[in-house]
This record gives sequence, C-alpha cells and structure tokens, in this order.
Amino acid sequence: MPRNHTVAQPDHLARIAEKYHFFDYTIIWDDGANADLKSNRDNPNILNPGDVVVIPDKTPKTETRPTSRTYTFKVKPQPLQIRLQILDYDGEPAVCEFKFKIEADSGTVNLTDGKFRKPIQRAWENGSIRVDKLNILDVPMKVGWLDPVEFQSGQVARLNNLGYNAGVVEKPDPLQFRSALEEFQCDNGLDITGVCDADTQAKLKAIHLC
Repeated sequence: MPRNHTVAQPDHLARIAEKYHFFDYTIIWDDGANADLKSNRDNPNILNPGDVVVIPDKTPKTETRPTSRTYTFKVKPQPLQIRLQILDYDGEPAVCEFKFKIEADSGTVNLTDGKFRKPIQRAWENGSIRVDKLNILDVPMKVGWLDPVEFQSGQVARLNNLGYNAGVVEKPDPLQFRSALEEFQCDNGLDITGVCDADTQAKLKAIHLC
C-alpha cells in the first residue's frame, strides 16, 4: 500500500528515496499521487517541512534471458551532487584554494571558476567549507536544509548564502531581514520595498542558482 511521508528537515527527495530503498527518486516524484506537490515545487530536492510525499508501491521489474548462460545485473543509483559557487568581494567567481568536509569525506581543491561540484552520499547532511583567501573560515554547510524561496526561511537562507546578513533562518529579526532585503534589491536594480515580492523571489533564485 502507498504511504505518506511528511517532510521534515533535512529531507530532500533523494534522501527520502534512500530511506524507502528506491534507487531512482523520479519513480516517487513522477507518481501521479505527487502531481500536486510537483506542481508547487519545481525542484524535488528543495521541499518545505510539512510537505507530504506519497511513497508508491514498488513494482518488480522482470528481464527475460535464456537459461543456458549466467547473467549479472547491476543497479546504478542516481548520484547526488553538491554544487557551490564561491564569489569574491566584487561578486566575481573566486580563484582560490577551497577546503571542504562533508560527513566522512574531506579534501582540498583549487577552484579555477569559483565552482565546486562533488558527488555525495544521499544520506549525508552535514559539512563545512573554508576559504582562507577570502577569510571564509569553517562555515557550516547543511545539505537538505534549504526551504523553497516562497517561504521566509528560504529567503533568509538565500540572502545569507549570498553574503547579506539576513539573520537567523528559523526566527529572523524583522528589521534585520528587511535591511538585508533592501540591500539585495538595491544591488540588483529592483524596487526597494523591503518586501520579498515575486520579482525579488525570482531574482533570489536566479542569483542563488536554486
């Protein structure tokens, strides 16, 4: 029987698929029972706490082969990749040495275009980054904690990630949030209203890349 999964941080669809032993998260996402959720969330890995994901029944897959030989079947799970873009103080892609730690994986890479990409395990959620050149020291990185931009928590998180001090994600100070929002609107040629309207949300998503 299908079951309901209520989203809680740090859930994202790849993590949910891992929990219910689905190698391909699109089997869940494309199920008709999730059509309404899919129409409201354009990114399956950015869900909001309280969203309900219907976990469908598994359907066995069959393959027909002659019995005269031995066959090996391999299941290749979809990889989950973390992507970051590091900008310098002028807003340009940073060329720098970048140190990371994500759960049991860590290392140092040289960024030539300011972009960091790395496959990670679908169940991982904690990490940190460090860029000595930019004085970015041991910044916590939480996988799966970004809420949709339609919600204030998602707006605060994106502003913080872009270098605007919008406050604590869970409970931001209204004046601090408004100040950060006005600064973002000023920097990006938007009407300075201090309100995160549809145009501001769209610009936040475009610059934040999700």
